[in-house]
Amino acid sequence: MRHWQNDSVTQSLKSFTAGKEYDVIWFCDLVLWPYVKKAFPKHYKLILDRSRVDWLFQAEELRTLEQSWVQKLMRMENIWKVSRIERELIHELDLMIVCGPDDKAFLQSKVGPQDNIWVLPNGANEMFFNASSFPQEPASNPTALFCGALDYVPNIDALQWYAEDIHPQILKARPDYSLTLVGKNPTDAIKAMAHIKGINFVGEVPDVRHYYQNAWFQIVPLRIGGGTRLKIAEGLCLSNPVISTTLGAQGLELRDEEHLLLADESASFAKACLRLISDDSLRRKLGKSGRDKILKSYTWQAIGRRLVEKANSILKQEVTTK
Repeated sequence: MRHWQNDSVTQSLKSFTAGKEYDVIWFCDLVLWPYVKKAFPKHYKLILDRSRVDWLFQAEELRTLEQSWVQKLMRMENIWKVSRIERELIHELDLMIVCGPDDKAFLQSKVGPQDNIWVLPNGANEMFFNASSFPQEPASNPTALFCGALDYVPNIDALQWYAEDIHPQILKARPDYSLTLVGKNPTDAIKAMAHIKGINFVGEVPDVRHYYQNAWFQIVPLRIGGGTRLKIAEGLCLSNPVISTTLGAQGLELRDEEHLLLADESASFAKACLRLISDDSLRRKLGKSGRDKILKSYTWQAIGRRLVEKANSILKQEVTTK
């Protein structure tokens, strides 16, 4: 946590808020907690909005990534430090918002039952991610898409697993198949994947919709981390079918074989890709049912209404004794 702290930011925050009164202090992610603690009196209501649970994220990195024993010891020490902050923080907050039930379940398994942990999933802008606004035929050859930040450890791990264990299986059966990589800040290791047959590296683009429309389906081979799941919601909003690991789709109430395909092993993931390549009717079915689910439950308008209702209920409560 000290790595992210800056005394000048703390002073600026104190100066900006001095003499002002607030109904609630709403902050995002764990790294801002030390600033909030120093800058605001304890009588304010506190809401923490999280993109991921750091304790869970780092535990999964320790379990999944290849590391030297020194790196493992350092990561274990960091997990211990983060766990102390998590345990302290949960009792200071009036509300903690997490992205999925897996995040909530993990926290409650560590800190005990807490009624101030609330799940609010992410979603998509159905007006922007609307295929009818720019109709486009998919690629003539079978094409999959991976879309996401290409310097994010879970995405790097996902693509390395895919490139080493899944991609060769698909390519062996369908030499005409390709995967397109779209995302910002690619590492050198990700850029090097452009040399692998059947992997097309694009990088950062101003508008991802064209790539969703061009792809036959989207892959989400995540093995680490909770978080936003924005790309699944956006892709399905465009009726782009999804193949994901169970972890990759957690937090969205999507059912295997109805809204998407789930696969957690390299062989089953490759098999799922080959199913979608060979079955046009399955692609259409998953694309339609997936889009219908997003429009019903995961538009920003629907999520926003839930958020406003919850925030109002918090404001009506007595301030938490801290």
